[in-house]
Amino acid sequence: MKLIISKDGPSCGEVSLQRFFQFSVIGKKKSDATHQIDMFNAICFKAESTTLSVSMECDIYFKNFQTSKEAEKRIQTKFTDKVEYFEQLEILKQFWGKKAFSSSNREEFITKIKEEFTINPDQYDDLTTDVNLIYEVLDKTNSLPLFINDNKEQTDKFDKFIILPFKAFGKSTNKVMLKSSKELSVLKVLHDKISLGFWFHNVADVKLKSLINTDIINSEIEFKSNVTSPDFKIYYQVDESVELKKNKIIIDSHIKEPVDAEIIQVYSQSEINYFKDWAELGIYSSRLLRLHNNTKVNNKISNEFKSVKSELELEDVEAKNKKETNLFILSIFISALMAMGLDATRLMNPTFLLNFPTIPIFSEAFIWFLICAGLIPKYLVLRKTFNIKPRYKTFIKFFSLLAFIWVVCCFFIQKEILIGLVITNPIDLAIVKLTHWIQFFPIIDMILTIYLSLSLIFYSYYDRHKKYQDNKFLSVCKLIFGVS
Repeated sequence: MKLIISKDGPSCGEVSLQRFFQFSVIGKKKSDATHQIDMFNAICFKAESTTLSVSMECDIYFKNFQTSKEAEKRIQTKFTDKVEYFEQLEILKQFWGKKAFSSSNREEFITKIKEEFTINPDQYDDLTTDVNLIYEVLDKTNSLPLFINDNKEQTDKFDKFIILPFKAFGKSTNKVMLKSSKELSVLKVLHDKISLGFWFHNVADVKLKSLINTDIINSEIEFKSNVTSPDFKIYYQVDESVELKKNKIIIDSHIKEPVDAEIIQVYSQSEINYFKDWAELGIYSSRLLRLHNNTKVNNKISNEFKSVKSELELEDVEAKNKKETNLFILSIFISALMAMGLDATRLMNPTFLLNFPTIPIFSEAFIWFLICAGLIPKYLVLRKTFNIKPRYKTFIKFFSLLAFIWVVCCFFIQKEILIGLVITNPIDLAIVKLTHWIQFFPIIDMILTIYLSLSLIFYSYYDRHKKYQDNKFLSVCKLIFGVS
């Protein structure tokens, strides 16, 4: 996920993001291995000069994780403007300060401005004209101006300002334009106290990089020119069954001494009222993460920065626990199966031994051990622990059935039936001698076990060296062993 923001304005000087709020919701993994990702962005900005003539363009990049060149294709997102969020004052007060104020009564708003800003009496008429114009312009989008002041010490130059909410416009499925109305260019008293405010939402289905029980989220916010921000927040919502395993945040990775940050968990979301959209996306029953805005991070962002890169490793705890339980059950089953086949009395039973091929270097006990051990690579492949191509899995299931039939024959088929399966002319294959047709089955299963073990080894190698995807050796591995 990547958000690129560029400004467009005539000699506008430095741009300040007086409020930046990004909230990304990572949905559960779907049957096609994609996640629905909802990205909500709140951007309130002003320029060093001529704020009302400045516009911003936001470019949203959603890409599937692939090792092939198809990864370069961008995913189209669905865009929705969310200017109505500015109407929900009680919710906004939780994020932007309890002193936030909005009113549909123009006189009340004028009184508030006089209280909060130093306005000369000879400017009162111009102030009234400015406020009337603002209300007339915002009335077209059913919005109201929003006064913000959450700085208790009132020492920051951006502690008091007025947000004018405007609709964001989707230029295409991935580009969003943020701009004000030209009518406001004539403001006299309030022109330097204005910040342009936008809320918008983009959603798409994205395939994340996936390891064993772990999904990796790569996210980036990039500005085409340096910006400052006294209030910069990044949040992530993930499923409750997921835990943050690792994270790496770098601010301005392009400079000699970038600033490192971290993502931490939020535990108080049940105490906060959220927008209806967020509640429907499960914010109250999910795990909430956020950028840790410590002093070092805030100092960097409030002075000047250009990019924030994030990498989060999310571990599916339920899948991990389920896997551990399944492995425990499998180990018990394999142990019991081994004990049954390695029983000394059974190994001396002629009927039982008729099921085994004659291999001089292998005893019947060792052959039985290999058959039981072969359940492990079969489990790893068929339980999607490793990404093996689907057609290879069908092939594995078919030949695994032969091993099951052979085990059944070892315990339940009578000697008379086995004699009926005798090979008239015993087959002598190098060091392997076969006297009954049923003896083919363990040979096939041992070959399959060796094949699967090599397949898993090569998969691990391929995954670690994916940047060398054009290597001929890896191409052969993909073709023969089915790694993907």
